[in-house]
Amino acid sequence: MIKKILLSLIAFLSIFYITTVLTLPKDKIWYELENRVVEHKLVIDGEEVENGLIFLDVKNGNIIFQDMEVLKFENLEVLPLLLYNQVTISNVTMGENLSQFSNLSLDEIVLTYGVATPEKAVFTSEGNFGNLRGRISFLEQHIDILLFPSEELLKERSIMKNFEKDANSGGYLYNGKF
Repeated sequence: MIKKILLSLIAFLSIFYITTVLTLPKDKIWYELENRVVEHKLVIDGEEVENGLIFLDVKNGNIIFQDMEVLKFENLEVLPLLLYNQVTISNVTMGENLSQFSNLSLDEIVLTYGVATPEKAVFTSEGNFGNLRGRISFLEQHIDILLFPSEELLKERSIMKNFEKDANSGGYLYNGKF
């Protein structure tokens, strides 16, 4: 009897969860996010938003910070599973206003956020600069980045001066506040 009740409860919760994820108004959440980041002088411009069954796809966007184009992306895919969320940004290039970084491009950035650790998000990225992984702590307003740079990036003193060599991993560490 108790086994039947537990199985029924698990089935109900599973169906409720799946239905919630599938019917989530992902595009409306995106537009609300766009409105909120404007308060911080951040604008996401020129994008096409497609509300899929599970994913939200945003194509061909520009990110502008304080009236300066920071980067362009070809595709941004949001997987909102409520308990586990992931944002994947593909084919990222630096904006025209960031001439010192104009030769840097990112093939992919993956940002993951979950309910189990709501105070932090983790990210990975790879591109012609090498690859990196990092962690953002929202409570402490802190970011940690472990960079494994390409030979070309190692020569860029203006960028690498912010990183310290890490003997344990062989990469370069950046620790900062925001």
